[in-house]
Amino acid sequence: MGSDLIMESTDKSNCHQTIKEHPIPCRQQLQQQIPSMTNKEADCLLKLKEMIREEKSLKGCCFKDEFLLRFVRSKKCRAKLSLDTLKNYVAVRREKYPTFFANFCPSSVRHVYESGMVRVLKNRDAYGRQVFVFRTDKWDPEVADLDDILKVFLLYCEEMLNSEETQRAGLVLIRDYESFGLSHMRICPPGQIRKACNMFVNSFPSRYKAAHVIRNSYLFHILFAMAKPFLSQKLKSRFLVHGYDLDSLHSHVSPEILPDWLGGKLDDAEAFDTKLEELVFKCENYRSSLNF
Repeated sequence: MGSDLIMESTDKSNCHQTIKEHPIPCRQQLQQQIPSMTNKEADCLLKLKEMIREEKSLKGCCFKDEFLLRFVRSKKCRAKLSLDTLKNYVAVRREKYPTFFANFCPSSVRHVYESGMVRVLKNRDAYGRQVFVFRTDKWDPEVADLDDILKVFLLYCEEMLNSEETQRAGLVLIRDYESFGLSHMRICPPGQIRKACNMFVNSFPSRYKAAHVIRNSYLFHILFAMAKPFLSQKLKSRFLVHGYDLDSLHSHVSPEILPDWLGGKLDDAEAFDTKLEELVFKCENYRSSLNF
């Protein structure tokens, strides 16, 4: 899983020193190790590695090139933005929410996976993007809180970012708010919404291309109003509210890849990526392998 890419050394006491002393390879060496890397990506990665050497907040962290390349690609080869996102990624796990990540493993949220609340389509959209589907009609707030759902999204994202196509093309989310009610709202206070934004916005190496909202009530707009202060104008513009107009959704995501309950042409077995779910559960020791 993605965590295997994070560390180069298991000795934290010598980790930062190793980064300082280990010579940074040239572009040709990087591209020999990762043949799919473009010249622009290699140059940005080299610059990022130099910046990491001098960054005190990353002391004790060790990163493999494949892991750093996620940040390079998510920020379109802009080294400073890549570094800022990396720093936020580490701070979220090390400083802001250590309790949340203390039990960051698939078995702790197996009930969410088994509910079918959060899944990923088997087929990509017309732009090569992977598509999440979030169903609130499968969400029992007595069984799963918002932290559980955030963990599932993050675990999926870490696994999906092993794909170079996903690193470059990005992700899409379909959020079905049917049956979303006051019982759900009660476990989504402003502090939790802020946490969700802190974890995914400018703190994770993923490109969020669109969020399609369907079958929503006025409660969605309350949630969105709480989230807006933490979103860039670009991200806010990528929330597309379709209501009950599935044809509107289909103008962005083809019914050829959607399940029938979203007006698509597939049943659930055909529509969703069960192999991806299996891959996520193969990395039970995810948190213990993070080297920071």
